[in-house]
Amino acid sequence: MSRLVPHRPHPPLSNGDLAYVRADFLPLREIARREQMDAGELAAWIDAGRLPRPAYLLPDGTPVFPADLLALVRSAGGLDPLPRHFAQRTELAARMLNVGANTRESDWEDYLSGEYGICLRQVTPETLVLKEVLVERIGQALEHPRPEDLRWRRTLAFDIEGLDSLIRPFARVDRVRFGRQTSRERLIEAPRRRWAWLRERHDEVAESSLTSDPSASTC
Repeated sequence: MSRLVPHRPHPPLSNGDLAYVRADFLPLREIARREQMDAGELAAWIDAGRLPRPAYLLPDGTPVFPADLLALVRSAGGLDPLPRHFAQRTELAARMLNVGANTRESDWEDYLSGEYGICLRQVTPETLVLKEVLVERIGQALEHPRPEDLRWRRTLAFDIEGLDSLIRPFARVDRVRFGRQTSRERLIEAPRRRWAWLRERHDEVAESSLTSDPSASTC
């Protein structure tokens, strides 16, 4: 069976979903053009299980992918070193964040499934590990809410802002194919609806990012 289809199929894209997917994802021919490669070679790598599967299918059956599909290949120095490069960066990120090594075993297969590309704005070993950590932290905080505790509130707001910066908006069909609400709906939008202070915090962060001086950056 061809791997040039999503790991989990989705219903046909509606108008709103189609606009989002066309704006944020690219067909292989466009990625190949940008990278000055042959689209057939890219397709063969995907079919061979060496690169991630597509995130979505357009109504005409065209598979589409995140624009950074080949970013990790470039970082690794080629396709052959990619698995080891991915594993090393994932292990380093996990150690830095004190995540147990036994949780890393399926990361490579999950990466090849293409589903990180559905979720993450930028697919790297570091962002996937950080996303897992934030999902767990926010989930635990919401299971045992202490909104009267200022420290709990600040930590939750910080974690939600962090997750918000990492994950994509998602398409409506993603709720269908994953069989539940997306992580954005569960862990970002729902808490902000529940507590006004989270919405206020988000607005403050957004305003600060708009008024910050880009010339102040040192790197």
